[in-house]
Amino acid sequence: MTSFFSKLFKGLGPKPESVNRVSSAPSLSVKTMTNDFRTETDTFGPIEVASDRYWGAQAQRSLGNFKIGWEKQPLPIVRALGIVKRAAAETNLSLG
Repeated sequence: MTSFFSKLFKGLGPKPESVNRVSSAPSLSVKTMTNDFRTETDTFGPIEVASDRYWGAQAQRSLGNFKIGWEKQPLPIVRALGIVKRAAAETNLSLG
């Protein structure tokens, strides 16, 4: 008997174990266009954010605390998430 997940992921590409992974992601370097800063505040307190950026305090902190790179999710994963979201939407619609 074919399982639900094997049907769901059929034709979506290699299994996650066989996908090449980057061992250390390059950090995202954020350069500001101006020297103007605004003060954003969250539960950890105030932090300076470049005035030409649209993000707030939490995103600014994450730039310093995590290795944020330009990697994207593999397309098979994005497709699988879309399938799951659609199934959930159709189920919610049918249940009212």
